[in-house]
Amino acid sequence: MKKITAFLLLVCLTVASSSFAQHILKSSTLYQGEVFTTDYIFIRSDAKGLEKDWKTYLSKTGSVSDDKDLLTVKVNSSNISRDLKTIISYIVDHKEFSAVHVILLDENGRSLANNQVNPEALERLLYDFYDLAYYNEELRMANTDLELAEKLHDNAEKSKSRAERALAANLRSQEKYGKKLTESPEKLAEIIKDKNEVYQQILQRDVNVADSTETEPDELDKEFSKQEKKIIKTRNLEEKNADRLKKAEDQFEGLTDELLAARVELEKATQVFESKKVVIQDLKKK
Repeated sequence: MKKITAFLLLVCLTVASSSFAQHILKSSTLYQGEVFTTDYIFIRSDAKGLEKDWKTYLSKTGSVSDDKDLLTVKVNSSNISRDLKTIISYIVDHKEFSAVHVILLDENGRSLANNQVNPEALERLLYDFYDLAYYNEELRMANTDLELAEKLHDNAEKSKSRAERALAANLRSQEKYGKKLTESPEKLAEIIKDKNEVYQQILQRDVNVADSTETEPDELDKEFSKQEKKIIKTRNLEEKNADRLKKAEDQFEGLTDELLAARVELEKATQVFESKKVVIQDLKKK
């Protein structure tokens, strides 16, 4: 902090409480090169998380101007003191916790004396904010907890979607290879028929070479060989399709189990996620 260098000269506990953060402390601090009195409390929260809440909270006291890390409040009226005209405030970040400081000034820019300050009103200013900050911090933590539950829910939902897609793909494969196997006998019969026709032409050629067609003799042999290869290829493909169908059928039960398990996990994750939402709703009612 450029404008303020806080150093502790005297610490006075104003509330007899065993809670660390429940004490209002008083010390001296440097502000614009002069020594002023500051009242402050420690809050277990990072400064960044407090700054916005603190500025909003102070706006109830008067108009707030923000100069980087320094807040200046032009006080309209306050129960803290009839002499209170300006509040200078800043938050010191101590990493594991923060200190919220207020400097109470009169119309001449001087620190208010102890006998000018209503301690109960000052306590309400700082303690009420402590409660608000604690609540907001609790709400932020609950939201973080909710986000984690939401991620678990989303992951469970993605797992269910993957399982559904895998099962759907398996069913499509079974349908595809089952259809191929159903069509295979007809295709094979057609190829065999074509082969027999070529064979009959070869027999005719051998019986009566003079009675030849436009097809050369060697071309008939090639066509016959081609048909034989088609038969072998069709039978091999039929075996492959049968193996693929069996593989898909074997995988079906496992994929079904995975989908059922994914649905159960999603139900559990949804239950947890919804319960976290209720926590947030309950906190907001407080």
